[in-house]
Amino acid sequence: MEFGFTSSIYFFVLFGVFQVSLWLWTDFALHRGVEAAARCAAVTPTICSTVDSIKSHARAQSYGLNVPVTSFTVNATASCGVQVSGTHAAFDFTQGLGLGAFTASATACYPK
Repeated sequence: MEFGFTSSIYFFVLFGVFQVSLWLWTDFALHRGVEAAARCAAVTPTICSTVDSIKSHARAQSYGLNVPVTSFTVNATASCGVQVSGTHAAFDFTQGLGLGAFTASATACYPK
């Protein structure tokens, strides 16, 4: 009887911890991708010489995410150096609750 009362709270907390973990993983992976691509464009122009190669590098460095290359933008004339931005809107962990989708976004600028 006690398990019946407390199990709904337990499973709600368990589900919440799982969803927050997925959200953090998505956010960190996207940040990793844009930071690595901005640094690659500024430090090793032989690898990241064109906008397409910078975007491909950002996609490759976003570990575990299936982000399309079109999700990234590159601004090589930014005042801070090479600026790479990315968004990932395919993550909807609140679908069952009706709270809407989560969109992760990240921007990195190198060397500043």
